[in-house]
Amino acid sequence: MFALRPTWTPRIHKQKRERYPVTIDLDQHKNALFGDPRSVRVKAYHCTRAIRGDIASSGLKKFDLEERIQYLDGVLMASGLSRGLLDDYFFEVRRFISGQNLIGREGKICFCLNRALFEDDDGCDKLFRYFGGEALYKLAVHMPKFGEVREALEAIGEPLVITASIPLNAMLPFQSDRVRRYLSGESSECCEAFIDVDVPPSDIMEIEVCNKNL
Repeated sequence: MFALRPTWTPRIHKQKRERYPVTIDLDQHKNALFGDPRSVRVKAYHCTRAIRGDIASSGLKKFDLEERIQYLDGVLMASGLSRGLLDDYFFEVRRFISGQNLIGREGKICFCLNRALFEDDDGCDKLFRYFGGEALYKLAVHMPKFGEVREALEAIGEPLVITASIPLNAMLPFQSDRVRRYLSGESSECCEAFIDVDVPPSDIMEIEVCNKNL
């Protein structure tokens, strides 16, 4: 178990709740859905290593490989890595994240729907340890020639849990159906979901630092 230290809560979130009156915490509520499903929102958690100010000002963006590479390239250049090393690294990243691997990630954001998924499990440890997201840190971790990149990714940003209010109808269909079954008592499992929309800063409920020993 690890502690989460609240670091930032947006004042304008209350304005969003007037528009979307139902934000369900799946750890505390397991009851039948009510009202228009299009208005139902779910409390969800995104685990990552990031620069806190970037999340607070821009929210969470759907995965776009080229946008992510451009962003990460600027951050790594600022940390002192060479142009040649980064060109080599991102060439390998583009080669690795392609085809079905890219299709499975592009245009989506992944969330945990239950806190136990990241509090009681080690599955999110690397997400907290390495900056940039799984698609971009994986090669640095497994290819020795990119050891400098790996060290830089461990030094940039801080491990964060971003709590957001996400719309049920933005989840992939099979996942939103699973959440509905969970809330109606038909299923006891509800763990993660992908959504296909950006999360604006106004839908970020809280940003917490993960104090788990990584």
